[in-house]
Amino acid sequence: MKKNGFTLSEVLIALVIIGVISTIGISIISVNAEYKKTRAALAKSFSVLTQANTNIKRDIGLYPAECCGINDSKCFGELFTQRMNVMKSKLYTPDSEKTDDCWGNETEGLSDTSENHYCAIAADGIIYDFDYEYPDDTSNSNPDNRIYAYIHIDINGQRKPNRWGKDRFTFFVVYSKIYPYDPRLSSSHSCSYGKINDYFNNSNCVQEYLLNNDN
Repeated sequence: MKKNGFTLSEVLIALVIIGVISTIGISIISVNAEYKKTRAALAKSFSVLTQANTNIKRDIGLYPAECCGINDSKCFGELFTQRMNVMKSKLYTPDSEKTDDCWGNETEGLSDTSENHYCAIAADGIIYDFDYEYPDDTSNSNPDNRIYAYIHIDINGQRKPNRWGKDRFTFFVVYSKIYPYDPRLSSSHSCSYGKINDYFNNSNCVQEYLLNNDN
């Protein structure tokens, strides 16, 4: 005798399969949306910083990399923040000062934490941390291969996860421009996407996000 319809067990199995497929689909959509959000924030930050760098050169005739004394992060940071839409800023030393009102207390992975940094919160909520060195390697004959400063950013403010390669990233300032990667390093120091929590092991993250159009 021919059966009509499905048994209860068959219906339940089908519902389970549909549920699993739906969960996977929602997860993929969520990951893609977060990736695109991160990429958009990085593109905006890169544009803001490079435009400020250009405007500094136009306004005073010098690139910001050649304007300040050694480790004078306040001088360097103010050159940029005066040309950005910033709500508040402060000078601090990551190793010895709490920054509840700026970068936050999770300073792991920042560059040169024993020296002064200049922190600023933009109107869109992105936090910028300016660490001026001037320059790292004077033996290098090409000034655009020397790192004069690091500009660290947290694209969602103090909200979690506060992980390098997830919401914290670094731009590298050479003599005349700003790079979304460290020009001194090979691609092996690319991006851990939060697995290693420091700027150095995520030095290529911004470029990877900006160049990756698959997500």
